[in-house]
Amino acid sequence: MNIQKAGAVQIDDSDFIGANNNLLINPIVATVVASVQVTNTYFDNSNGSCLKISGAGATVRSMFVNCTFTTSATTAGLSAVEVSTTVAAGAQGIDFVKCNVFNTFGTTGTTNGFLITGAADLLISDCKVAGWTNGLNLTPHTTAAASIFQIHGCIIGTSGGFGVNTVGILLNAGSCSLWCS
Repeated sequence: MNIQKAGAVQIDDSDFIGANNNLLINPIVATVVASVQVTNTYFDNSNGSCLKISGAGATVRSMFVNCTFTTSATTAGLSAVEVSTTVAAGAQGIDFVKCNVFNTFGTTGTTNGFLITGAADLLISDCKVAGWTNGLNLTPHTTAAASIFQIHGCIIGTSGGFGVNTVGILLNAGSCSLWCS
């Protein structure tokens, strides 16, 4: 599924299996994708990112609750969840709650449970992240003090029958607020 312009999208109790990017949120220039709400959905066997948020517009106020993300083993170096925005405030208010992010197929190379570049604020709460090179690979937004990453109640390591991450949380260069509990 490719979302380029939307005011509200709700996806419940669905399966997205075997695409290059199972769900691509990719707003076009000067547009906003707002309020994508996804619950109880399985993103499986992706040959790219299970969920990818990118594009030349903004993605705001979106939430993923009780979702499962896992990539394919056919391509090396995949990420389950990828946010890669370069526009000012490209991703704001993106929440992941009670999600399972497992490298179930044993994807090789440098893999990431979450690969976040340029999000203005992001919440990861009560999630399980296991079996990746980097459980969370976070690069702050280039605007000073714009990135706020909140990580609450997560298991970032052995979980769901899958092994540890080589690195639990990798915080790359930059300045951000990081709250972990």
